[in-house]
Amino acid sequence: MEQYSSRAKTARKRDCRVELARLIACFLVIGVHVLPPALIQGQYNYGRVFLSCLFADGVALFWMISGCFLFSRRYGQALQKGIVRILIPLLLASLAGLLINLLPLPGFVPSDMGAVLSDFFHWRNGVAGMEHLWYLYVNLLVIVLFPLFKWLAQWLDKDPLRPLVFLGITWLLFLVNDLFQNQLFHFSHYLLGGAIPAGIEMIWGHILYRWRSRFCGRKLALILLGVFLGINLVRSGIQFYQYGVSPENTAILYWFSASGLIAAASLLLMSFALFHPKRYRRSAVVQSADALVTAAASCSFVVYLVHYPIVRILTALGVTGQIQAFLTGGKPGLFADLLYIVLMSLLVFGLSWLMGELIQLFWKLVEKAVRKWHRNRAGQKQPE
Repeated sequence: MEQYSSRAKTARKRDCRVELARLIACFLVIGVHVLPPALIQGQYNYGRVFLSCLFADGVALFWMISGCFLFSRRYGQALQKGIVRILIPLLLASLAGLLINLLPLPGFVPSDMGAVLSDFFHWRNGVAGMEHLWYLYVNLLVIVLFPLFKWLAQWLDKDPLRPLVFLGITWLLFLVNDLFQNQLFHFSHYLLGGAIPAGIEMIWGHILYRWRSRFCGRKLALILLGVFLGINLVRSGIQFYQYGVSPENTAILYWFSASGLIAAASLLLMSFALFHPKRYRRSAVVQSADALVTAAASCSFVVYLVHYPIVRILTALGVTGQIQAFLTGGKPGLFADLLYIVLMSLLVFGLSWLMGELIQLFWKLVEKAVRKWHRNRAGQKQPE
């Protein structure tokens, strides 16, 4: 009961609008990792290409969410939080990945420790089956570059027109990069190729969060949802055409695309409009929804850390294939595939949440044992 009370107090301090966006981003990231393949017997299925676009921008949304609060911190605070909340979990998750690869399951083989260490010192993930950890590597690099991004964010805040110009110029640069098939800036999931677009998207989040009071109402939320669906409809048509012309050109499917910027921004603004505190704060139903969303979103980081290995294990055990065959009948279909993705995402989220609770319980037991050991040791040292 005390644990629930402390969580409730923490939830009240959180901005439910941002927490809704965080929860959406979490499900998008899980969804993109359980997507059925778009290529079927040598032909691309348009419905699955559309779903690939629909779930493509969870990472972009996460970057924007980080930008909502990041630049209010000092560099020392950001660096400390980066070490405690990102670097240590990265090392522990990597170690867990190395142990998971020892499981006697199809496709699981021990990692090459030399390659793992080499990739780590080149600031890349080298643990097989833990590809999602690239996000933590890039996040830490963004924190190293934090003074530069914060200076830019503060400079933009000094004039009301600068943020508009920044949004327009950066979106156009992303668009031009898309037109050049990402050969202009070479954005990626690694080093500066990831940190620069991530920093830009964080500044987008910073700007949009400062404007959050301007977005209010469920009608506006529906319009923004329509923008999200519309931009991905256009995006999927372009990508479907690209598959027929140049299958390797998939730049617009990533979080660092121009369409990804608009899609993620639409979802963030939709969250601002849907849970506007001044308009709906006296509604008991909305307050309950706020508490539920905040509680679910509070475990998003742990879910992120463990969801990919869970998907990998479920796939190796054949569970993923059996669920997909049961829901879709082995045939592609937009609504059947969407149902599969939603149910799999809920299943993986639930299992990840349960794993997170077990990890926290284990950690508390360790802390309790360490405190007890220190007390006993201190007692033994006392003079008779």
